[in-house]
Amino acid sequence: MTPSLVPESELHTRARAAWEASGLTQREVAAALGVSQPTLSQALNDPKRSLSDLRIRIIERYGDTRVSGPLYQLDPSSSSPS
Repeated sequence: MTPSLVPESELHTRARAAWEASGLTQREVAAALGVSQPTLSQALNDPKRSLSDLRIRIIERYGDTRVSGPLYQLDPSSSSPS
């Protein structure tokens, strides 16, 4: 697949889709990422919150997509490190 450029505002949507596809609960993902469940919930549900770093971690870990900035290139052909 070809990498795509997305604005920071779209990271929220991509992170939420990656989490939903994982089949895990917010509590499970939060524990795996070392954050609280409320912080994870904000990253997934509040696009106005500046939580880009956490959203990128979610996308890379659960969306099997590498993310690089500053325009946030998403490359689905690259696996992320665990």
